[in-house]
Amino acid sequence: MFRKGSLQDPQLEVVYNTAQKYEADLAREVLETNGIPALLKDREDSGEYLRILGYGSPFGFDILVRKDQAQEARRLLEETFAADKNISDEELERLALQSAAEVIIASNNKGKIAEYKDILEPLGFEVFSQQEKGIALEVEETGETFAQNAMLKAQAIYDRTGCCVISDDSGLEVTALDGEPGIYSARYKGLESEHERRLAILEGLEGEEDRSARFVCCICLIEMDGTTHTFEGIWKGTIATEESGTNGFGYDPIFISEDSNGQTTASMPISFKETYSHRAKAVAKLMEYLKSR
Repeated sequence: MFRKGSLQDPQLEVVYNTAQKYEADLAREVLETNGIPALLKDREDSGEYLRILGYGSPFGFDILVRKDQAQEARRLLEETFAADKNISDEELERLALQSAAEVIIASNNKGKIAEYKDILEPLGFEVFSQQEKGIALEVEETGETFAQNAMLKAQAIYDRTGCCVISDDSGLEVTALDGEPGIYSARYKGLESEHERRLAILEGLEGEEDRSARFVCCICLIEMDGTTHTFEGIWKGTIATEESGTNGFGYDPIFISEDSNGQTTASMPISFKETYSHRAKAVAKLMEYLKSR
């Protein structure tokens, strides 16, 4: 697909190597599932380069080319896609639009939306919050488990839009508090603010030697055809004796993960949580599923 002779630029050597990996993935997708690679979407970056994004199901590519070579790059890619399936331009475009990697996150939590965008957008997904899609909906979490609550929220958005939806329910489970706050983490003891809920945890652990805890996240994915899947991630750690740090949200200022060298999650860079958190672990399982389809 990528012919170096027609797109010469020594600065793009690493980009081409990455692109070749994506090519192999795309070829497997076509052979194994008759998937249709999506047409290109391009977005200008600052300077003399153009970023060319391609979306498939679930594979794609993301490369930089010099702007004066962009049309040639686009032509080579589109010719390859058309040759793979030997179908008309109109049919290719129709199927490409159907396979665009657009996902609605069934949440109004700004911190959670930001995390999902940071995790999923580099993988080629277009991520939208409920608000960005104009969906004013607050689903009552009546489930008895994280999985049940995640499915309730995802189903509500799917029923309204028919789009691919990702939802999660997550919370903190503290061993000495018999697993509390658990599924009630966002509304623990009826307290209004995150700070008040954190203080309630700290007060409940006064005098306790066992401060072990874990974050649990269950992600629900509902695909375009209505198929539902769940993926769980667990992040073990302990509860600090006081709040510390300003990054993150929720219980991050009092949670010390097993891989943070004694610092609270809120004291670590946001990138740390995006890499190691319960949600990141669940997302990794989600992505593993998408790539195996």
